[in-house]
Amino acid sequence: MDPLLQLKDIHLPAPVSFWPPAIGWWILALIALSSFIALCYFIFRHHQKNRYRRLAAQELKRLYQDFQTSKNTPVFTNKINLLLKQISVICYGKKTVARLTDSDWLTFLDTHGNTQAFTQGVGQILTSAPYAKPTQLATINAEELYQCCIEWIRKHK
Repeated sequence: MDPLLQLKDIHLPAPVSFWPPAIGWWILALIALSSFIALCYFIFRHHQKNRYRRLAAQELKRLYQDFQTSKNTPVFTNKINLLLKQISVICYGKKTVARLTDSDWLTFLDTHGNTQAFTQGVGQILTSAPYAKPTQLATINAEELYQCCIEWIRKHK
């Protein structure tokens, strides 16, 4: 009798199961989940932190649309000035902003908006409009003033 016939087939081990994963995969999953939660939290905080900017931009747009129908420049500039003051009080505190008038106010806007549009550009009208003659107010470029203010709302620090 042939001894090779008495040999049995080789028994292969069971295939490796994908479950339960090794400890490294658990750690990687935990890190990925933590990172995702942290990212969501920071996005939410950023969104909430800049909510006032979105609301201010909407209000400025509404003021501009009202101006286009009424063409009342003193009221338009006064409301824009009030809106910019409200934003500034929210961001920089009442003690810093409440005392600012005339050129100090325009310098503050330029400094925090990283621009020169208020002290040397169209934004000068914000302090002179309540006292200006109607002929002077007719020359105001409201679109440019609107763009100047919307940029300040978006970019101020």
